[in-house]
Amino acid sequence: MKRLVALLTVLCMMLCVVPAMAETATGTGTAKGYANGDVTVTITLTDGVITDAKATGVDQTAGIGEPYLTSQPEKMVKGNTINVVAVDAKTGATMTNNAILAAARLALENAGVNPDDYMTEYVED
Repeated sequence: MKRLVALLTVLCMMLCVVPAMAETATGTGTAKGYANGDVTVTITLTDGVITDAKATGVDQTAGIGEPYLTSQPEKMVKGNTINVVAVDAKTGATMTNNAILAAARLALENAGVNPDDYMTEYVED
């Protein structure tokens, strides 16, 4: 009987701890950017919030499209959205930006979530 009570106590303690654990999911997606080069985005979600995002790209123009590989993932984390694509008419980095969004959508799908849930408009502070 004491063993049963001890076992039930341990089970109750474990069940109380499980909800406190954060659920983490990571997904990666790849899309074609400038010069048909691959743009890959990896997104990590913790309890449904974007906590990390990274983008890499092959053949994205240095000084034009390439800077977006750093700035856009930072905005994704800051705004908890993948809708950060703001095409700068001066730079013409449209293809890289579109590839970042497409790859981010695939990354979220591969993480097991609906990308449309992360399409709220990003607002700069």
